[in-house]
Amino acid sequence: MKEKPLHRRKLLFTFLAALAVCLLIIVPIVIVYVTKNSAALPVTYATLQAEIDRPDVSIYYIPHQDDDAIAFSLSIAHDLANNVPIQVHLISDGANHALQQIMATGLYHCEWHNTNHSFPLDDQDISRIRTQEFLASMAALNVPPDKIHLMNLHDYQTPAAWTADLYNQLKNSVKEQILTNHAQYPNALHHCSSGYYDFDGPRNPVHLACWDAATEITNANLMKADQFAFYRTYVFYQPPSHRWSQMTMNFSQFIPQHQLSVEAYQAYDPGNGQYALGMHSVPILMNNTIVDGIIYLDFLNNTFPNNITVS
Repeated sequence: MKEKPLHRRKLLFTFLAALAVCLLIIVPIVIVYVTKNSAALPVTYATLQAEIDRPDVSIYYIPHQDDDAIAFSLSIAHDLANNVPIQVHLISDGANHALQQIMATGLYHCEWHNTNHSFPLDDQDISRIRTQEFLASMAALNVPPDKIHLMNLHDYQTPAAWTADLYNQLKNSVKEQILTNHAQYPNALHHCSSGYYDFDGPRNPVHLACWDAATEITNANLMKADQFAFYRTYVFYQPPSHRWSQMTMNFSQFIPQHQLSVEAYQAYDPGNGQYALGMHSVPILMNNTIVDGIIYLDFLNNTFPNNITVS
């Protein structure tokens, strides 16, 4: 009779020991599973709004010389006004043979200047001047020169010229830059072009590269989806009532800075080497964006693709 309590205690200790062993095995597995899958969780509008309002660091990846003024300048001005540390990476080298033809051959009528331009500009001149306009736009926004980085990746321009290998090289270069920045600034928000949702005709490879790179990075659980925000550019081909994205934010208080950025691409003084290449390249986008204080955003793993407006 006296041995029963002892026997029960032994059974209890055995059960507790077995339970402890099970927990030691199961808990680490659960932790690993949750950690590995956290990057794939859907992004919420509240999360992205908070990130854009006050990111620890903002890193911008501008596809081409002019996309900064069209799509990103309001956000850049917002960050600088709120003392958010920023880095700006220009992806393309500025190659644009079609623009060279417009400016140099005399074959195309310019409605803006009511003439056919025949300036002595070759393809190298176009790249150089476009980058000068980009740097002037950054200066107009008061971006410190040491925060501006030229990736100088060649733009093959037409979809036919972008072979799969060339596109993968571009995408991997952007991906490597994102991961390098993430290692240095692990809590940064990465601002990219919405190349998957935002297009006018065939998707532009330079716009798409950042989206695809971010998708691969998050699928590999190297970063979280809410560390990326994607901006629409071609949306400005539409009238205001038809400009759509997954989320919009009103940054109209920064329109003066935004306009200065656009004006850097409208500066026309050929005698002093200013050809307004951005304006000649995409006049509709330039004219429409300059009076719009809205940023148009998409993001990864979004389960509610509604046109949400955040004031």
